[in-house]
Amino acid sequence: MNDLLRKLKESGIVKKTSQLENTSPISKLRFADVFTGNWEIHDSGEVFVIHETFPFGYLHGDIAFSGNLTYGELLSFEGFPSDFKDDARNIAFFDIETSSLSFGAGSFVFLIGLCYFSSSGIETDLLIIDHPAAEKALLEEFNKRLCRFKVVASYNGKSFDAPFIRNRNTLHQLEDVLGQKHHIDLLVYSRRLWKLRLDSCKLSNIEHNILGLRREEKEIPGWLVPQVYFDYLNQKDPHMLEGVLYHNKIDVISLAALFQHILRILETTGGVEQLNALDYYSLAKLYEKNGGLFQAKYYYALYFQETNNESNHKHIQYEYGMLLKRLGNYQSAIPFWESSGEEGVINSCIELSKFFEHKLGEFSNALKWAFKAREMAEKQVSTSNKESKIISDIDHRIKRINRKYKNEK
Repeated sequence: MNDLLRKLKESGIVKKTSQLENTSPISKLRFADVFTGNWEIHDSGEVFVIHETFPFGYLHGDIAFSGNLTYGELLSFEGFPSDFKDDARNIAFFDIETSSLSFGAGSFVFLIGLCYFSSSGIETDLLIIDHPAAEKALLEEFNKRLCRFKVVASYNGKSFDAPFIRNRNTLHQLEDVLGQKHHIDLLVYSRRLWKLRLDSCKLSNIEHNILGLRREEKEIPGWLVPQVYFDYLNQKDPHMLEGVLYHNKIDVISLAALFQHILRILETTGGVEQLNALDYYSLAKLYEKNGGLFQAKYYYALYFQETNNESNHKHIQYEYGMLLKRLGNYQSAIPFWESSGEEGVINSCIELSKFFEHKLGEFSNALKWAFKAREMAEKQVSTSNKESKIISDIDHRIKRINRKYKNEK
């Protein structure tokens, strides 16, 4: 990071604010002198809007944008508004750039990026102000543009972007239009799908490993964006913001690309390149949590077709057995519990003991697995109250089965 900052300073893109105090701006250029766009005039100030259109087929990393998107599965996960139509043009992807990476009293938003599907392809609107005093105008322009959409999507926006905008709207006594929209946070889906095989689910990591995207050299990293904007305020040279605008534009295009990729994964029942065994397991858990038990079973089956060598394989066997139990298919669950039980999964042994006791009345087998669970528990469980309760419960089970076994004789 320090090396990057040094290079940026050497190139003149970033300069210390302290060096610029008490000096006149070195440039009197305005955004329209450098960038292609239009000024939107509000009573509270001016907002510069840079618009671009990318036709269908445009490649963002490995993702080719398509106009044929369907939302069946995502609709069931998200519970979209009843008047939402199965049309990508109803969704706006957004990302904000602020003067600080915190919610401090002096923080403000100076750039908001929007991306959306249209009949022509995907389109981006970058809304930027040349002075903090125009923040209210920026929020008004953003609110106006949001009105045409039913749904918004972001990346960690429920934790940062949306609360930040809500606070600034409140300060300026503006309507909270964003808060009225159904909000999809794509970070949630990224974590559910890829956290098992990626070290981090930061957007940059998702771009690199999932979307196959490499950003250009003019990219300004997010942590530097506030400093670059403050340096711009001192020098008033819009050229300094090229990397910031590029950063924001790529962010929102990446959201649209990621959204399309997730839709494709959900709609093609596993027929997507790049998916591996852990992805299938993640999909199984996603559907299982949402009540889609048969879809979950399908993805578990794909997982077991792909591998048996994952580090948590034995625990996945136990979970699949539990899904089969929920579906009433005990006989199919037995081999998975037996395999994972032999590998040291206590809960699998307990489930086998339950099955032989309650379903088949085979008390000798029920005792066998209960004793195995007890033996494992002694080795694996510490003396905390919660964990010692496991041993207590197993002991209670053993006593009960023993009574039944004796009565049977």
